Amino acid sequence: MANLVEPEEVFNHFLRSRVSEITRTGVTNRLTSNNETFDGTGAQTVYTLSSAVDSIVTVLVDSVEVYPYKDFEIDLDNKKITFNTAPASGTDNVDITYNNGIAWVYPDSPRDDLSTNSYPRIGTIPISESSIQESIAENDTFDSITFQVDILAYKDQFCTIATEQKSGNDVARILARTVKATIKSDWRLYLNTKLMQPTFLSGPTPIPFEPAKNTFRNMLEISFNAFNTGE
Repeated sequence: MANLVEPEEVFNHFLRSRVSEITRTGVTNRLTSNNETFDGTGAQTVYTLSSAVDSIVTVLVDSVEVYPYKDFEIDLDNKKITFNTAPASGTDNVDITYNNGIAWVYPDSPRDDLSTNSYPRIGTIPISESSIQESIAENDTFDSITFQVDILAYKDQFCTIATEQKSGNDVARILARTVKATIKSDWRLYLNTKLMQPTFLSGPTPIPFEPAKNTFRNMLEISFNAFNTGE
C-alpha cells in the first residue's frame, strides 16, 4: 500500500487517530502511543518510523502542528510520512506521535467471529458513492461518499468512561456520540480536502441487542463531499 488516497482508508485512519481507545476493566489496551523525533535537513521529505503504525496522531515541525493531506502524506504499511515541503534544518525539530498495536477501528461491517477482547469495536464501510463532472470541458469531479459506521460493545464487558464504569449499550451509545462529535470538530484539520462537509444522515441509531453475539450496536450514516475521489 502506498499513501492513503481511497476514501475508506482516509476515513478509517481519521477515526483511528482522533477517537481515543477507552479503558476496559481487566483487559490491557490494544494500542500504545509512541513518539519519535528526527533532525530536519532542509532537503529530506520522507521520514520512516521505527515501529508498525496504526495511525499518525500529531506531527510537529519546529513545535508547530502540521496536518495530513495538506502538509504531508501517510503510508502506514511502510511506516512513512512524506512532507510536501522539507522541514528546515534543526535538531529533533520533526516530532511525530503515533499509535501502534492492535487496531479497534476497522474498515469492515459487523462480524460474528470475534472474542470478547475484540470489543468495543468500530467498523466503517462505504455504502454509496456518486460523482458529477465539474463542467463539460473538465475531467475533475465533485463527489459524494456515504459511510456506515457501526459501534459495537459487548454486553458484560465494563469500561471506564469519564471515571465511571459503563457496559453494554451505554458504551456503544457513548462511543457513537464521541465519533459524531469528533467528526464535527476535527474534519477540517485532519480530513482536510480529502473528505469535506460531513452530513449526518442518521444516527446514532441503537440497533436491537443481538443475543447470538451478545453485543449492542449503534449505527451512524455520514455523507461527505469530495473532489476527484481516490486521486
